[in-house]
Amino acid sequence: MLVRLDKAYEAAKATSNRSPEAIDRMISPIMELKANGAMFKFSLLSDVAGIALNFLEDIEHLDDDGFEIVAIHRRTFQIIVKNKLRGSGGAQGSALIRELNEACARHHKKQSKNNE
Repeated sequence: MLVRLDKAYEAAKATSNRSPEAIDRMISPIMELKANGAMFKFSLLSDVAGIALNFLEDIEHLDDDGFEIVAIHRRTFQIIVKNKLRGSGGAQGSALIRELNEACARHHKKQSKNNE
């Protein structure tokens, strides 16, 4: 799933294909990460995937800042999987979730201002 996400991300970034279709190709593996994380008690992975899904589903195209937010989620997924971080991640997991949510909210607010 991480490999498929990486390929979809790199394909979208390497070209000017920042369309809804490129976003959809990233959504699919993230949905699987969310489902599998919950199933195998990697709740932090599921939570991070949920944030990534909400972010990608709320945007129409990816700008450079949007790519950076997706990159942060990718790195977080890799750390969780590599270190086999089961559960919620405790206080650090909560802080991570809060920071990811805030980054997505800042991007959304910036996009809203740009579209006015």
